[in-house]
Amino acid sequence: MTMGYFTDHNHQPMPEEVQLALASRYPLWERLTRFIATNYQIEGKCSFWGPAKSGWILWYRRKGKTLVALYPQEERIIARVVLGRALAERALDLKVGSRSQDAARVAAAT
Repeated sequence: MTMGYFTDHNHQPMPEEVQLALASRYPLWERLTRFIATNYQIEGKCSFWGPAKSGWILWYRRKGKTLVALYPQEERIIARVVLGRALAERALDLKVGSRSQDAARVAAAT
């Protein structure tokens, strides 16, 4: 599965391209990025990450640690949230889907 929509390493997507790709989901992207910037006082950095299937992401880091990476896709957004052990253990108590529970279990065990 391709994580990102923009997989050309030589072309960083312009905001207009992200808006076109996300289509009706773009307002969600705007709200999410504004929420992160307002509540965590950090700006996202657009960078090409990993193998070509990951592509360009909007990456939020604080004090050298990744908080979240946003992958724009065609009409959807993947948000990869990074949790430390303590937060992962707390996340096990949340009512979330099975895939999220599995991810929290892995994070809590490491």
